Amino acid sequence: MENIIGLYGGTFDPPHLAHLGVARAFLKSFPNSRLVVMPCLIPPHKTRSTGGADEKSRLDMARLCFGSLPRTTVSDYELKREGVSYTYLTVRHLLEENQGARICLVMGQDNLEIMEKWKEYRYLLDNCVLAVAVRGDEALSPIMDRLRHEYGADIRLLHTEKSPLSSTDIRRLAGLGLSYGDAVTREVADYMASNCLYSGVAENISMQDIYGFIRCLSPKRLSHTYGVEKAAMMLANNHYPSLDKRLVCAAALLHDCTKEKDGAGQAALAEKYGVVFDSATAATVKIQHAVTGAAVARKEFGLNEVADAILTHTTAAADMTPLQKIIYMADFIEENRKDELCLGVKRYYFECLKENKEAALDKTLLYAVEEGIKVLEKECKTVHPHTLEARKFLKECLADEDDNRGSKQ
Repeated sequence: MENIIGLYGGTFDPPHLAHLGVARAFLKSFPNSRLVVMPCLIPPHKTRSTGGADEKSRLDMARLCFGSLPRTTVSDYELKREGVSYTYLTVRHLLEENQGARICLVMGQDNLEIMEKWKEYRYLLDNCVLAVAVRGDEALSPIMDRLRHEYGADIRLLHTEKSPLSSTDIRRLAGLGLSYGDAVTREVADYMASNCLYSGVAENISMQDIYGFIRCLSPKRLSHTYGVEKAAMMLANNHYPSLDKRLVCAAALLHDCTKEKDGAGQAALAEKYGVVFDSATAATVKIQHAVTGAAVARKEFGLNEVADAILTHTTAAADMTPLQKIIYMADFIEENRKDELCLGVKRYYFECLKENKEAALDKTLLYAVEEGIKVLEKECKTVHPHTLEARKFLKECLADEDDNRGSKQ
C-alpha cells in the first residue's frame, strides 16, 4: 500500500472554511494517507507589510481549524525554521523523516499556475504528487496539461466548494469591525475576537519581487545582505518574538539595496523618488544609500515600517522602533563582518545577553553608537546629528531603567 503524506502549506492567516474543505477533500481522495498542515514563516511569493497575525496565532488558529480532522497533524516545522519557507526544503525534511513515503502537495490552481516560479520546482515535480483543488465550477487551468506533458507531473484533482471570502477579505472585514459571516469555524472566530487580530491590515506584496530587486548586487554585498537577514532573525527571536518576521526579512534584504550606487547614482535615485538629503547626509555619500534605500522600500514595495528601519540603519536615531533597532544592530554583528568595531560590538552583545537579556539590545545599541562616534572623531569625520540624538536618548533611557531597578531594591 502506497504511503502518501499530504503537505498542505500556506500562511493560514486566518485559516477558513475553504481551507478546511480542501483538507477534507484530500483525506477523502486519499483514504490511506496522512495530512500535514504546514503554516509557513515567510512565504516566497506573498507577504503582508503589516497587520497580519503573528506566528503563534496562526499556528493556534490552524490547530483549531484542522485539529479535529482524522489522520491530520498541524506542524510548526516551517515556523521554527529561519528564513523563507521554501517548499522543497520541507519536502526533503518529510522524506528524510518518512523513508519510503510519497509526498503529495496540496494546493489551489493559483499556486499551480506559478509552479515554475517556485524554487527547485523540478525537484518538486519529480518527487511529489500534486493534489490541486478545483473550487465549485472553476475552469481547469490549461497549465495542467503542459506540466503533465513537459515534466511528467502527476496531478490529481480535488473537487471542493468555492468560498466567497478569502483570507485577505476576512482580515480586511475584521480590521474594519465588519462581519465576515461563517467564513471561519466558530473556534477560529472566537480566537480572532479574543485576541483582537487584524486591526489595520495592509496590502500584499511579493517577497519574490524583493529577491529579484536585490539580485543585481555584487556577490560580496549579497553575502552581507543575507548575513544581516540571519542576524536580524536571531535578534528578533531574542528580543521581539511577536514581531512580524516577514517585515524583519524584508528590511534586512533591502537595507543595502542601493549601497553600490556612487554619488551620481545616489543623486539620480533621490531625484527619481523625490527625496532630499539633509545637509549632513548630502556631505557624506557613504550614508546616502540609507535614504535612497528607504525610498525604494516605500515607493516600490509600500513598506513604510521597513523604510523607517532602512533610513536609520547607518546613523541610528532617537526612540527607535523594534524593527529599527534590529536592523541597525544586525548590520553590525552579521557573520561576515571582520573589522574590529563590528567584532567588538558582537562580543559586547553576547556578553550583555548572558547578563541581562532584557537590557542587552539597548545596552549594545548605545555601545555601538558610542564606539562608532569614536571612530568618526578619530578620523576627523562629521558625526550625523541623528547619531548624537540616539546616544543622548539611549543614555537617558538606560539611566531611567537603572534608577527604576534601584528604587525597587
